[in-house]
Amino acid sequence: MGGLVPSDLPPGLVPGDDDLLTRLVVLKRRWVSPSMLEAVVAEQARRSAYWPLSQILQECGAISSSQLAEIAHPQAKQTMLRAITSEEDAFWDAPVAQSVGGVVLEEEIGRGGRGIVFRGREGSGAWVAVKFLTPHHTHDAREFTRFDLEIEAQRRIRHEGIIPVRDAGWHGTIPYFAMDLVQGRPLTAFLDEEPSYDWTAGVVARSARALHASHRCGVIHRDMKPDNIMIADGGRVFVMDFGVAQVDGRTVQASDEVVGTPAYMSPEQARGKRLLTPASDVYSLGATLYEMITGVQPAIGKTKEETLRRVVRRRPRDPRRIWSQIPRELGEIVMWAMERSAERRYGSAEAFADDLEAFAAGRPIHASRRPRHWLARWRRGGRSS
Repeated sequence: MGGLVPSDLPPGLVPGDDDLLTRLVVLKRRWVSPSMLEAVVAEQARRSAYWPLSQILQECGAISSSQLAEIAHPQAKQTMLRAITSEEDAFWDAPVAQSVGGVVLEEEIGRGGRGIVFRGREGSGAWVAVKFLTPHHTHDAREFTRFDLEIEAQRRIRHEGIIPVRDAGWHGTIPYFAMDLVQGRPLTAFLDEEPSYDWTAGVVARSARALHASHRCGVIHRDMKPDNIMIADGGRVFVMDFGVAQVDGRTVQASDEVVGTPAYMSPEQARGKRLLTPASDVYSLGATLYEMITGVQPAIGKTKEETLRRVVRRRPRDPRRIWSQIPRELGEIVMWAMERSAERRYGSAEAFADDLEAFAAGRPIHASRRPRHWLARWRRGGRSS
């Protein structure tokens, strides 16, 4: 099969630029799914010589000959993207009162690094939350795949602590998904209220149960922290935001990218390990519990890089050396969850939950049965060995 070589492209445009335009157009026109596109990009990378992405898409049967003709030249793709961007700008200029998938948007209720959430009402009268990929990220082809993975992760987990996805689709060229609306506050909001140790242990235990359900479905959260635990007005606990989740070993992560929130990362995650295990989520949930009972994050630096170095090189202080009133058993549970070696942590989020529930009920905990020498490493503190 013949094909364009780099010198055939317009002046000032290198092959990667043309391929980027192709990725955005075929995604936004919904000619291919994010997962299909990633597979074709991987095929392109395996080839010893450069082939335009558009031609490989056609060769693999992902797009038709007529679609290939539409995007044969970079200028045509640029024209398409300008039109698409104009449509998207019109939506974002006044999203409230617009109908998306049968839901009328009423107000923005949340905004994060990659998503914007609106409260809306279905025709039946039911309130729902609708999450969109942010305008900035709709110009990054990788973010479509990440958003797709978030939907897949949240859809496959059936547990009372995970909010179910009601619908997913596209509003024009903007991806979205709708889920049940949960009214409540994030766990972070309770820090200043100094809740009881039993209450905190119960909330983290229910979060651990939800995490265990996700792990059994092949989903690693990768960003557990107090902000991502919601306490509903009725007292139910939900694990939120699977925006950077790993699903069946699939991730969207550059080779030099560290995904997650540094202060709560496991050492292996902070080192940039690409494929994580459930033990990493256990550590992050342990770090969440650490902050809730001590009032301080287990690792914090002046910059993101310094925080990552501290996570990798230093063991957090024994919680009871920060706040002596912390019950010994609860301190031991935290220390076991936050062992530096993944193999030394609780064997599962379920085992972590078991110990937390035993503590709250006044029963013996498994952490207290561990050999005493493991506590000495925490009591020493400082750099890890």
